[in-house]
Amino acid sequence: FLKSLNNREIASLIWLAVMIASFFPKLKGSLLDVARAILNPKLLAIFCGLAANVVVVVALLLRWSLWDLTLLKDTIAWYLMVGTVSVFASARRSEDNLPKALFIKAISLTFVAEYLFSTYVLSLWWELILVPIVALPVMMLALAKSQPEHRVLVRPLEILLGAIYMLLVVNMVLQAVHNLQNLAPLKAAQQVLLAPVLSIATIPFMIGLGLYAGYEELF
Repeated sequence: FLKSLNNREIASLIWLAVMIASFFPKLKGSLLDVARAILNPKLLAIFCGLAANVVVVVALLLRWSLWDLTLLKDTIAWYLMVGTVSVFASARRSEDNLPKALFIKAISLTFVAEYLFSTYVLSLWWELILVPIVALPVMMLALAKSQPEHRVLVRPLEILLGAIYMLLVVNMVLQAVHNLQNLAPLKAAQQVLLAPVLSIATIPFMIGLGLYAGYEELF
C-alpha cells in the first residue's frame, strides 16, 4: 500500500504527521471528542453501511477484472474524502433534489483533473516545499471569506492560488507529453473512472440515508 503512494501524498502525510506531533497536546481534548462522535452507534452504523456498499461494488468490479490491488489506495481515498463527506451532505439535502445533485457531482469532470494532478507530481523535496505553499493560502482564503474585515485579501489570494495551479498544470502537461508512450490506457481508464463509478453506485445508499434523516427530523 505504501509503495502505491506518490510523492505528493507522501509529502502531505509527512506534513500531517508534523502538525499532529506539534499540536497534539493542545488538540488532545478535541480529538477525543471527535473520536467519541465517530464512535456514536448510529454514525458508526452509517459508515459501516457505506463501507459494505463499497466492498460490494469493488467485488463486482473485481469479478469483471476491472479492479485490482493497485486501485486500493484510490478506493480508500474515495471512501475517506468523498464517501464520508457525501454522508453528511445527504443528511442535509432535501430528498427532492438529492438524487440529481449526487448524479451531477458523480459525472463532473473534476475527477479527471484529480487523476491528472495525482499522477503527474514533482520530486519529493519539491512536494515537501509545495504542500505548505498551497495549504497556507488555501487556509487564509477560507478565513478571509468567513470574516468581512478580511475580504480585501480574497482577490489577491485567489490570484496567488491561480498562479500556483497554473504552474502545476504546465508541469502536468509537460510530464504527460513526455510520458505519453508509457501510458497504459486501460489502467488510466480504471483510475479515472473509479471515483465516478463508486459515487454513482452509492447513490441509492445516500438516498436511503437522506430519507432516514428526514424521518428522524419528523419523529
